[in-house]
Amino acid sequence: MELMNKLAKAPQESAQDRAILDEALKAVVTMLYPITPHISYELWTALGESDIDNAAWPTFDEKALVEDEKTIVVQVNGKLRAKLTVA
Repeated sequence: MELMNKLAKAPQESAQDRAILDEALKAVVTMLYPITPHISYELWTALGESDIDNAAWPTFDEKALVEDEKTIVVQVNGKLRAKLTVA
């Protein structure tokens, strides 16, 4: 759901923005296919693709998952007192 909210707010002015949005939507539809095959098939054809059955599963970059900084929230009696950023 968070991904779809981000995609809905994504800029679409340039051709590069639209290409990134198209790739993201194809990844979402591919991941939804095992759960909702009929709807996903219709969405896939609406995106201009031919056969979702043979589509490759989306890949990811493990280096992008590494977080260099962590934010620690300090609360006292349920009230926010501080936010610490630890490298």
